[in-house]
Amino acid sequence: MKIIVESGATKSDWRLVEDGKQVGRYVLPGMNVSSMSLDAVKGTIREGISRCGTEAPEGFYLYTAGVVTPAIRNEIKEYAGSLAAISDFDFQNDMLAAARAVCGHSSGIVAIIGTGSNSCFYDGESISQKVYAGGFILGDEGAGSALGKMFLADYLKGEVPEPLKSDFESCFDSSYQAIVANVYKSDSPAGYLGSIAPLVVSHYSEPYARELVDRNFPEFHQTFTQEIRLPQPPGRSGRRFCRSEPRDILPSVRRRGNHREPLCDGACRGTDRIPLRQDIVLPEHRVLPKPRLPSRGTA
Repeated sequence: MKIIVESGATKSDWRLVEDGKQVGRYVLPGMNVSSMSLDAVKGTIREGISRCGTEAPEGFYLYTAGVVTPAIRNEIKEYAGSLAAISDFDFQNDMLAAARAVCGHSSGIVAIIGTGSNSCFYDGESISQKVYAGGFILGDEGAGSALGKMFLADYLKGEVPEPLKSDFESCFDSSYQAIVANVYKSDSPAGYLGSIAPLVVSHYSEPYARELVDRNFPEFHQTFTQEIRLPQPPGRSGRRFCRSEPRDILPSVRRRGNHREPLCDGACRGTDRIPLRQDIVLPEHRVLPKPRLPSRGTA
């Protein structure tokens, strides 16, 4: 049995594969080796491997958000090896997972827009050009964390109108102290910011939320097209924070190229979308409860 994990900052998608077929799947908290402590990352790995049962995995293939340095790779490899007798181990960042998923052995431009954002040119074997997004503090344009950050900046200044303001206060601890603690002190600050994005998108029919979303995404598109100037249309791998296709909620941005759902490997491709109201367990802050989110008809 093999374990394949694709993780952003908000959630990690675990797939169990045997004889080329998926035999198990579960979702755990996300892992970002740049913005989270390695102890938190190890905790998720420990829980994930423990769910596999007593059978030692033949291979463990881990893709996470963040910069995977040789030191981090060695530490995680040693830790995973202490949990199970793993014969084959590979640890890369999620950008390579998206490139392999979208392009296979072909070349192309690949973009991730989820809790964070990233883009690169993949030559069919490795990433030969990369746009450094800078993370949720310095960049991540177009991503859920950037949208959450924009929203919180307005909220703290009293600029968020009703009914979005009240919905936020009913779903999250909206005190100044809690917001600051979640952004600067929690194990997953990007995950916290990204968890606000579904609420904002659910109010897309309202002028304020529409302006916020429409302003956020083109910033990524502008950075992306300026940094990588190649003839191929972009492939996309998106960890969605809404059900709508990009053309539905972002009419001002042209939709090009292939769109693929999140997946871990060609042997276990995910075909189900992440629903708007899916509960995701995140550390240090509250989950968006199902009853609180306004209905958007067919959304």
